[in-house]
Amino acid sequence: MMLFSRLLPPLSFGAVMLMTAFPAHSALQSGTVTFDNQTIHYQLFTGKDESYFQSFAAGAIVTNFETPPAGVTPFQTNSYTNQNVGANNFVSPKSPIGDIYYSAGGQTPGDPAKASSTPFNTVLVELTGNTPGAHSGNLVLGPSDFEGTQVKLESGGFFSFGVQTLGSSEKALSRIGFWTNTQTTGEATIPNIHVMSSTGDVDNFLVQAGIVSANAKLPPGDFFALALDASIIQEVEFVPADHATIDDVVYARDKKVAFGVVPEPSSWLLLASGLGGLLLIRRKRA
Repeated sequence: MMLFSRLLPPLSFGAVMLMTAFPAHSALQSGTVTFDNQTIHYQLFTGKDESYFQSFAAGAIVTNFETPPAGVTPFQTNSYTNQNVGANNFVSPKSPIGDIYYSAGGQTPGDPAKASSTPFNTVLVELTGNTPGAHSGNLVLGPSDFEGTQVKLESGGFFSFGVQTLGSSEKALSRIGFWTNTQTTGEATIPNIHVMSSTGDVDNFLVQAGIVSANAKLPPGDFFALALDASIIQEVEFVPADHATIDDVVYARDKKVAFGVVPEPSSWLLLASGLGGLLLIRRKRA
């Protein structure tokens, strides 16, 4: 395992947090980091604003889990409890949906289909009886237990999902996003993003790059989305607090900072001073 102190110094950050008129706690953070001898622009969003989800999904691939993989039967439930499931409810961690391999832990970053690894299954879940929680439709993805007998909807769930980059850096992603369950009652730790560097996998990119703090949280029922202007994303690790499902996974390799251009801090200062000047003129006229 490489040392981040060798990989990342010195880091240069130009981050600005934009708290706008979205629902409570929705936020778009934008800035730059120096990583692996290159400057990378990023945008990080957490919130429930549907227009931001639509903006992020434009031009990307969206997996909504509404079409079951071959041989997989959705597990029907109207209860967010840990329940026994059948073998036909499992989604294999070594068979991708689109380009993404999903597991309940145990994957190798950048090589999720590694022959010698034994990652855990996920479970395709159908929420029945008007049970809320999905972002779209009624099929979502849940984690299984390590024994491969239960779906862990109530507690103890873990997700690991990513792409096969071994032997081809072109398969790495530049943006990834997903919805957490709308019924979640507790905050989760911000997802752990694995990225590629010239020397191998880099763990916990958001924290190590200074984009978020080590104790950063993901509020209940939020859409989490990360966009970079470089294709280096390999894997996402996510530990839900409860109501452990994900829905509408979005990914792309287009190297677009997908929420549009965000003014640099100096631009915001100019805008603020301009607005202040206009208000002063109005008061004088009044």
